[in-house]
Amino acid sequence: MAYFPTEPYVFGMLTGFEHSFLCTEMWNMKQEEKTNYMKSFKSLCEKLQMTEYLDKKVINYSQGMKYKIYLISMLARNPTLIFLDEPFTSMDRFSQDFMIDYIKKNSSKTITIFSSHQYDLVIKLSNKKYIIKNKTLILSKNVVSYENEFLHTRNYV
Repeated sequence: MAYFPTEPYVFGMLTGFEHSFLCTEMWNMKQEEKTNYMKSFKSLCEKLQMTEYLDKKVINYSQGMKYKIYLISMLARNPTLIFLDEPFTSMDRFSQDFMIDYIKKNSSKTITIFSSHQYDLVIKLSNKKYIIKNKTLILSKNVVSYENEFLHTRNYV
């Protein structure tokens, strides 16, 4: 499982690489798991244009870069369940598009649950859409009904 809050939990005095090592230790990974994790970590860093910043302290990262290093650290484990709270809001457009594609490509082996107020993101990322209205969870069966609900409530999951 991986949880992605709106504000990422990162340690400013660590470098990007040190974050990856911290994760492998926190999750008590065996050597083979560490090797696979680091391979995935480096691949995601390259795809999200973070490689050149990995030896720099996180305190010097922009908010978007902090979000990306946290995201990469969590996704490199290949979680089967992902929770996202207002995902990708601090990321640049290229990184947002990459993450949308990444989640879609992995949807057969990963369940992703997210909350968002960004209508376009909900449409791009969701195959099932739910709305919370008056503290009640509602399934919207199609995009048209969902759009009508969205336009009236602006609160959805």
